[in-house]
Amino acid sequence: MQPTLGGTTKCERTMKDTTIIQLIINTLVAIGTIAVAILAIWGDWFRDKFAAPKLVIRLRDTKGNLTSQQNGQRVIYYHLVVENKRRWAVARGVQVMLEGVWRRAADGSFKADTLAAGLPLTWAYPQFSPLNPSVRESKVCDLGSLGENEQLFKPSLYFYPNNFTGFINPNQAVRYGIRVTAENFTAGKAIVIELSWDGQWSSDMAEMERHLVIKAIDENQN
Repeated sequence: MQPTLGGTTKCERTMKDTTIIQLIINTLVAIGTIAVAILAIWGDWFRDKFAAPKLVIRLRDTKGNLTSQQNGQRVIYYHLVVENKRRWAVARGVQVMLEGVWRRAADGSFKADTLAAGLPLTWAYPQFSPLNPSVRESKVCDLGSLGENEQLFKPSLYFYPNNFTGFINPNQAVRYGIRVTAENFTAGKAIVIELSWDGQWSSDMAEMERHLVIKAIDENQN
């Protein structure tokens, strides 16, 4: 006769333990099946929410950087910074797109100019950077430039459509709507950068900051 403990035989205890283990296994299988079904339906949402890169874009500074071109002309460049808040998820095929242009009218309001499609801004030192780089941490993008002997601020685009109206002449103000995109990132909210220029140029960056005023504004104010 098998020994008992509290009225339960060893065989009964073994059967009970086996039943519990089988129940646990069945539960885990059921959970796994449900998880697979959820991922099949909501997989893209989970990846975007928890595993995809998270890109943000901001002004690098408002003073700009003075440099000289090969022809000797001095020029001031202004920059943006793209940051990846999830460094464990590398953003692939990143581009910074100019998606909107608004020009200040006589009454002080800003009126939208026609822009048929988004235009990619150049990366800093574009001759050494691919058009669609990968970004793990951060990367600098060109916003635009103002040459010493030019009466024109130019956003830094890889090309300019024939009907492009986003240049800034003396005593004008323009707003740019800019968004960062990537192959594995759902584009977030656009930022709006406002630039106004009084027509004066200076190699003193502190003084130049008073002549060309650049600031980020809320998108809803455009």
